[in-house]
Amino acid sequence: MNEIIEANPNELSLTEEKDRMERGIKLGKMLKDVIVKEKLFHNIQGKNYVLVEGWQTLNMLLGLHPRVTMMTEHQGEFVAHVDMLNRENEVVSTAFASCGDEQDRPWNKRSRAARRSMAQTRAIAKAGRMMFGHIVKLAGYEATPAEEMPSEETKKSKLEVVVQNPPDTQPGND
Repeated sequence: MNEIIEANPNELSLTEEKDRMERGIKLGKMLKDVIVKEKLFHNIQGKNYVLVEGWQTLNMLLGLHPRVTMMTEHQGEFVAHVDMLNRENEVVSTAFASCGDEQDRPWNKRSRAARRSMAQTRAIAKAGRMMFGHIVKLAGYEATPAEEMPSEETKKSKLEVVVQNPPDTQPGND
């Protein structure tokens, strides 16, 4: 007896998944060409991180654009919310990012306008990363946006704290 099995159109076949992966690899190679040519990455501690302009390039290749939907400030720290929209203006990704808390050096000492702008920049990069970090990895870069990485000043200040207070010399360890 022959049994009729109905296909679920929401399930991808292995062929479709393979095609999707091949498109992702091809897109990663295209992205890498632009990132290298335009120097849209920073090398941080021996690893390459894509700048927001690289993430925006990927968004453009995919027909996406960001929309800042919210900006708040509390005690000098700005928080931005960004939606990533497709050509039909449907939300495909969303992210929050902040800038300016006391540990966010050197940004915590910069102007309000600079902190507000960096919060938006970080949220735009993160919204892209949430959806397409795997494409950036396929291109050979770290999936974390460069703007989310600690600055040299932040790393230096953390190092100074460690050097000033090694664990075996803290008060109470006599």
